[in-house]
Amino acid sequence: MKNFRNILLFILVLSIFGCKGGENGCHQCPPSTPTTPETCTITVSPQSQNFAAAGGTGTITITKSSAACSTCSATTSSVNWIVINSNTGYTVSPNTGGARSATVNACGTTITVTQEPATPTQSCTYSSQSSYNFSWEGRSFPIVVFTQSGCPSCTTAPTGLPSWLTVVSTGGGNFTGTVTNNTDSNNSRTVTFTLCGVVITVYQGPAPTQPTCNFTVSPSSLRFPCQGDTKTVTVTTGAGCSWFATSNMSGITVNRDHEWISGSGTVTVTATGNGNYERNGTITVAGQGVAITQDACPIITPPTGCTIDASATFTASKTCPSGTVYATGYGTGRATSSTCADAKTQADAQAMTNAVADANAKLAATSCPVVTPTCNYAVPPSTPTFSCQSGNGSIDIGATAGCTWSASTTTPDMISITGGASGSGNGAVRFAVSSDSGSAARTGRIVVTTSTGTYNVSVPQSACPAPTCNYAVPPETPAFAYQDSGNGSIDIGATAGCSWSATTTTPGMISITGSASGSGNGAVHFAVAGNGGPARNGQVVVTTSTGTYNVRVPQLAHP
Repeated sequence: MKNFRNILLFILVLSIFGCKGGENGCHQCPPSTPTTPETCTITVSPQSQNFAAAGGTGTITITKSSAACSTCSATTSSVNWIVINSNTGYTVSPNTGGARSATVNACGTTITVTQEPATPTQSCTYSSQSSYNFSWEGRSFPIVVFTQSGCPSCTTAPTGLPSWLTVVSTGGGNFTGTVTNNTDSNNSRTVTFTLCGVVITVYQGPAPTQPTCNFTVSPSSLRFPCQGDTKTVTVTTGAGCSWFATSNMSGITVNRDHEWISGSGTVTVTATGNGNYERNGTITVAGQGVAITQDACPIITPPTGCTIDASATFTASKTCPSGTVYATGYGTGRATSSTCADAKTQADAQAMTNAVADANAKLAATSCPVVTPTCNYAVPPSTPTFSCQSGNGSIDIGATAGCTWSASTTTPDMISITGGASGSGNGAVRFAVSSDSGSAARTGRIVVTTSTGTYNVSVPQSACPAPTCNYAVPPETPAFAYQDSGNGSIDIGATAGCSWSATTTTPGMISITGSASGSGNGAVHFAVAGNGGPARNGQVVVTTSTGTYNVRVPQLAHP
């Protein structure tokens, strides 16, 4: 029993202090297996990243080898142009300077961040024609603002302009300017404004001085015979004073009705055949009344021995197979109906056609012989002289009743027949005269053919006086860019009717593309070739009736 307790005690001591192999005679203990601690690997990518000058967002990828890995420290940036959004992201601000580099630290790993330099800003310059000179008359004109290739076009219209000038952008560096009429004869006017930094001046001259106008009209009254006639009224006044003539009277016309005439001149007044009443009235010439009187025409009665038989019947065997009409006005007509009643109706109509207002046609019965009229004609040898401008006129034909005539022209390039190309008895040939574009006076002709012969009527026309020519041509155009060819224009100010032409003395640089010649106000259009060398000057020569103008066309050098 005592031995058993000793054994248990031995075992207890052994379990407490362990067994050291071989010691104190203890048997060998089996070796124990040591515990190896778990390792942690953290990978950060990418470790470098490049950004454009515009900046952008960067992403960091953090990879841990084991869940036992501890949390990384916060991601940091070494500069203020890199903003940390989170441990795995950052933002790079736009670069306005040169290339730059900085670092970002994530989980102990350094990430290199580089950024491209900012794109250099192109320096843009603008140019245009610097001055525009106009007469008092309103007009529209183009304005072109040039710049280098790659630069934005000038499109901003100026503000604060006076009411007489507007400038509107039409896109692509093109503008349309408009000036109104200057009604001030004492003062010119000027305005200066800028378009994209380009200073432009617009000048407009004063209105022409209006003369003090007095008009003398002679004669103050006209009297015409019953069969009609043409007479002349003369107006005397100062140069530049304008006037016109007009008639509201029936049967009375003026050859230049409501046509403005400048300075002294004449108008012709024409009266057609009258009825059996006196015609009275007034026409207006240069604002003054000219009294008109036309005699009444005598009443024509049937020949002695003719009797009126309204029931008579005309046949081929009768003495009067076609009858003869006698009207109570100026002129006669011939009936062609087979019965007296129809013949009288027809005769009445003919009498009315002959401008007999109160025709009381009388028809001779079978006892009245057929009357064949003896034809007499009165045709003027010439018309009044027409001015160089186009106009209308008429030629009065005096003819025995029933006697026919016709009219034509041998100068159709100058004269056109507009009415009364043929007729019977008294009448009028109406015609139009074209404007005389030449420098010399000319004479047209109207031929009146009658049963007794032909009459040649001269139609003279005076030449237009040559205008006093004034010109306004700018000394130079705006400078053209070197990069590529461009188009330009030169405004020509010229008095109406004054001609001009344009050529170039530098054809290798400049070519005329439009309006190489003109008359009055206009513009020369040209093209400029690209420049591969130093700055240069071209030249456009404008030739006028008063001399030549050399216009310089500058172009920038190739850098």
